Amino acid sequence: MKYFALLLFIIPSAYANNNLAENADESHLQAKEYCLSMVQGGTPDDEATEFVNQCMAEQSVYIDEAREASKPDCYQQVDEAIQEKLDSEPNSSYDYDQLLDSCLNETNLD
Repeated sequence: MKYFALLLFIIPSAYANNNLAENADESHLQAKEYCLSMVQGGTPDDEATEFVNQCMAEQSVYIDEAREASKPDCYQQVDEAIQEKLDSEPNSSYDYDQLLDSCLNETNLD
């Protein structure tokens, strides 16, 4: 369990900047190093491979969750943008659906 806790600190920090694809690759490398480090010396190759595959499957779930959590909340961003616009220009118009679609499309490109 102490290794799981270690990964909870390492993996989410990899998503601090905007280049998620690059960070995902780095996170997968870190996870693989972690999984390989968990294999006991003298473990038969087939058991070691099975362990690493299972470990990587679990770590991939954590990486995907961290990546998903790092995406911006488009509903909140659009609401804030509209509020700022209305504060500065009370009679201005906006298309909520278009703004939301634009934000969602940007975040799904990663």
